[in-house]
Order: sequence, then structure tokens, then C-alpha cells
Amino acid sequence: MKKNLLMVITQGGIGGAQHHVQQLARHFQNTGFTVTIAFGGNDNQFNSLVACGVRMKPLRFMKRAIHPWYDLLGLFELYRFIRSFPCAVVHLHSSKAGILGSLACGMYNFFHPKTRLKVVYTAHGWHFLEQGNVLSRTLSMWCERFASFFRDHVICVSTADLRAATRNHIIVPSKLITIHNGNEPIRYHSREESRAKLLSFSRSNQSREIIIGTIANLYPTKGLTFLISAVPRVLTFYSQIRCVIIGAGPQQEELFSMVKRLGLESIIIFSGTIPQAGSLLSGFDIFILPSIKEGFPYVLLEAMGAGVPIIATTVGGVPEIVQHGRDAWLVPPGDACSLSAGIEKLLNEPDFRNTLSSNARQRLQLFSLDTMLHQTAAIYEKTMTDSICM
Repeated sequence: MKKNLLMVITQGGIGGAQHHVQQLARHFQNTGFTVTIAFGGNDNQFNSLVACGVRMKPLRFMKRAIHPWYDLLGLFELYRFIRSFPCAVVHLHSSKAGILGSLACGMYNFFHPKTRLKVVYTAHGWHFLEQGNVLSRTLSMWCERFASFFRDHVICVSTADLRAATRNHIIVPSKLITIHNGNEPIRYHSREESRAKLLSFSRSNQSREIIIGTIANLYPTKGLTFLISAVPRVLTFYSQIRCVIIGAGPQQEELFSMVKRLGLESIIIFSGTIPQAGSLLSGFDIFILPSIKEGFPYVLLEAMGAGVPIIATTVGGVPEIVQHGRDAWLVPPGDACSLSAGIEKLLNEPDFRNTLSSNARQRLQLFSLDTMLHQTAAIYEKTMTDSICM
């Protein structure tokens, strides 16, 4: 008899955590579990899984932003659903779902000790490591500590995040484990097709133009203001640059205004959200990850697979994925000057670019999807007992 596996995530839109949930749900639906995904927000990137038998549960009150009233409603909404849905494992993803889901499971276990739920939480980067006011980061850290009383295991997607959890006493070290995200091969468009698509957003078809850019949700943590600030410096030595930013998000208007203020409307192009955007990475001359906070970014794995030279910041699990000067060029976060210098170096040294991209493709083999799935399955098995309700 199949066991019920419930996955809860804050939002169902495009993002690394959502991609991670898709990978897990697709696999475990076919290996002894009946999977249900509960998610907040109006977007649903999981619809393709319905054909595989994965069930969907939209959460009306699960919001990404902190809102005490909605958070309280979201807590009880989750609790009511969990109470009506007997399951072997509850696997939580992303900060808000991780905290509210842990509390909801704690409430359930208090009132139903004979059918105790097993709770696994994957931290896709810690909120308390984000830049921001001290009060917000401190509150986030204490919420994680409290929520961890109700968690059986915490999976960190990078060793850097595991060390941060240990350093900040989030949970006892014996309940922590690192499981790197696994690469899932994708079909890339040809370089010519990808370049034509990317340049179409700038109303330019000049084949000699150099395309740099990134794929990211437009959040402050993605460091896009630093990428934009680096572009004027790059233009002083390469006038044919086009910088394409693929994605959408709440920082959109701020970034639009910044580009207009700098007079870069014809240089920096915002394409908006593109389905399967990773397939266009083959069209970039340089892929740039300017983030000031990351977990273990899937888009970096996809760029490695595309054979694109990479410039990235030394945040989160990035230095665990690529090595500076061997697989990518790494720069400090929040440093537009270092970004522009890195772009200049790679554009001036084509042989070095080719070496980086070749080495990165080889290193990508270290991060297999099979390994991630096997390690996650081992955690599920470790947490389950015969007394869990099927």
C-alpha cells in the first residue's frame, strides 16, 4: 500500500525550490508514495505533475511576505488540512512554509500523539542570512529555532547553509544533513536559435553583439542592481554589449527605473518570465549570477550544462558548485566593480572562457539527480516508523 507524502511550499511560481519539489514529487510518486503538493500563491508550476497522479492543494492564506493575520490563518489552514490527510512524511520547503508547516505539524502531534507525523524540512537558503534590518533577521532566526523543535530532520542544500544552521543553533547537529540539488539534463536550443530569441527582446538582430545576463526572480537577494551598475563600466571597453535579464518579480519597477535613470534602456533588456528559460542559456556569451544570497542555485547547474562561461558571487553553495579560476570566475557579492572587471577579463581571454566552460561541464557530473533522490529517500526511510498512519 502506498504511503502518503505531503510536500508544502510557500509559493507555486517559478523558482529553484519549486523545481526541487517537482523533481522529488515526480520521483516519489512512482516509487511507493502518493504525493500531494500544498502551495500558496496564484501561480501553479506543478500542473504537469497531475498527469503522473500527483495531487494539488492550493493554500489560500500562505503568503511569502510576513503578515501576522494571514500567517495565523495560514497556520490553521495547514493544520486543518493535515488533520484530514493522514500521511507518512510531511516535507516542508522554503522559509514561510517551513515555519508554519512545522508549527501545524507540532499542533497535530500534540493532539494526536498516537499517529505522530514525521517532519522533514529543506532549507533552500536561510532567510536570516539575507541582508536587511537586524530585527527582521533576528526574528527569522528565532522562528527557525522554535520551529525546529517540531522537525525530525533538516536538509540543507549546501554545506555553507549547514554550517550557518550549526553556528546559529537552529537545530541539534544530529538532525542536520547536506543534500546538494541534483542536475536534471535539459534540452538546450542551438546557439543560433537562443541568440535570435534573446536579441528579439532588444529589437536587435546584430550577430556581432555580445550577450551577457542572467535568469532570476526579480528579488533584492538576486543582486540585480549590482549587475546593472556594472554594465556602464563594461560599455567603456565593449560597446556591443546586450545584457538580458530573464525573470519577473516584485523588484521589477525599481530595476526598470534604475535602468532608465542610467540611460541603459537599449542595453539592458528585461524579457519577463520565459517558460523553460534554461534552454536559452546556450545563447549567452557569459552567464552572470550576481546574487547576494543563494542556497544551491539550479540555474548555475543549467549554465554549466549549457557550456556557458560563468561569473558568480561567492555566496551560499556557489563555491561548492564551481571553483574560482577553474570552472567559473567568482567575485565578492555586492561589488559591481568586481563584476565588471570579471566580465572584461572573460571577454578579453577567449581561451580562458573556453577552459572555464569545459571544466564546468565536467564538474557538473558531481551533482546528479539520482544521488539527490537516493539521499532524500534515505532520510524518508529514517524518519518513518511502523506507527505512522498510512
